[in-house]
Amino acid sequence: MSIIIKMGNTTSCTNLHEYKNACNFSMCVTDVFGIKASSASPTDQWLLTLPPNTKYNDKDINQAFMKFFTNPVSVGFVMSPDDISKLDGLTYEIRLYKDVIRPLIEYNICPNFVKYLGSSEGCTSDQMKRFLQKALVSKTTTLLTADVIDDVFERNVTYMLNGIPNRPSINDPTGLHVPEYNIDIKYKNMYLYNILINESMGKNLQYHDWISERHPTRQTEYTLSDWKVLFQFIAACYAMSLSKMSHNDLHTGNAYVVKVPDEEVAYVLNGKVYRFKVAYKVKVFDFDRGYSPRFGENSINNDYMCSTYNMCNNLIPNRDIIKFFTYVYEFTLNATNKENILDIITDDPSQRLYVKQILDNPKTSHALRKPEDLGVITEPEFTQGFATLDSMIVKCGRVIHASGDVPATFDMNSIFTCNPDMFDSNGIVKKPSAAEALIGKGSGKTLMNTIAKKDAEIKTIKDDLEEYKRTQNVEIRTLQIKLKDCQSIMETHDL
Repeated sequence: MSIIIKMGNTTSCTNLHEYKNACNFSMCVTDVFGIKASSASPTDQWLLTLPPNTKYNDKDINQAFMKFFTNPVSVGFVMSPDDISKLDGLTYEIRLYKDVIRPLIEYNICPNFVKYLGSSEGCTSDQMKRFLQKALVSKTTTLLTADVIDDVFERNVTYMLNGIPNRPSINDPTGLHVPEYNIDIKYKNMYLYNILINESMGKNLQYHDWISERHPTRQTEYTLSDWKVLFQFIAACYAMSLSKMSHNDLHTGNAYVVKVPDEEVAYVLNGKVYRFKVAYKVKVFDFDRGYSPRFGENSINNDYMCSTYNMCNNLIPNRDIIKFFTYVYEFTLNATNKENILDIITDDPSQRLYVKQILDNPKTSHALRKPEDLGVITEPEFTQGFATLDSMIVKCGRVIHASGDVPATFDMNSIFTCNPDMFDSNGIVKKPSAAEALIGKGSGKTLMNTIAKKDAEIKTIKDDLEEYKRTQNVEIRTLQIKLKDCQSIMETHDL
């Protein structure tokens, strides 16, 4: 029997995609495990165990990842402007996940992002502590008591507010003394919290660790599987560009590589089909430095960050993928890999040396600064010096030997369609006129029926051609017989 827990007038734990208020998500949690942090991160991170039969869009899910942070409006009177901008960036990330990334996944436009499960802005301390009523003390089977919950929660919030490193796990009731700090928790009843809940990546590796395991010496040539993973990064950046969104911080630590059972996928990108088998799936995350005109400027991308690190409140379609490839290029020491990367990210041979000079300087390449550190690359240089996303897709598609067709029997859930006409001028997915008509819920049948119809038409044409050839052969044979008869008559009469 499914576990059904009513939550006001909203939803149930078996249908997380219907969840409206993640502040009450604790009702659907059976255990909490806090992740300790070595950095001075302004977020605390928890792994949430979910009850049996929990689903999101009809797919089983048994664990979720949650990070929370103080709502910037509620702590504006005690924190510095720089610290507030970091919290604003995290709030910005929630909106990007909810309104940009989620539809890309749910409408089968692009699967290469960590899946959004829910979020809320402005949760109270009491709502946050309700999550911990299911939490066990680390390494024991003892539930945290109400008093201990108060203590560990206030301790971790104090770490977060003050930017103190080495924050303990929320499950750890020891070490309640907080090192020296400036911001007191005395206003705790006034603080509110924003939360973001995504699918848990478990023990999957981030790209940097994954590629390091596959190429420990960094000198070996990339395999077909390696290039297929890079193709998925290009597809993700293409989807973000059509959504009128910039990631701004896409590096090898901001994406997971997930091992999957060998399966065949088909990407339909700008009207072209790229079908290939995969053993790994890319999942991009971490959008707190992202930008979309829909949400206005992200305050964390200030003038300094833009002019120094190319993290800007503007849209340059190929910037994210080029920035990512600077890390890939730096990692590999194999000359063939480096040449193949240059082939993919440059179109104009006259610009190849200029691009190579940028990538060969590790001090400036990740920020996409000009050779000899003469400032960041600007939009005209992205357009003139580097390949477009469309071109990169085509060239990487050749590298992985992607097929250009989709059989009528192909699994519709493995087709990911991302075409420019599926988005409006603001980058919002047109539903149902485009996305759902191509590949959304129930509409995959429309695409498959169209493919089947075209296959049938092709078969009919081939059959007609064969019939025509057969008919023509008969007619030719008949004419040959008549010609031979005429020749015999002429020989008989000595004509």
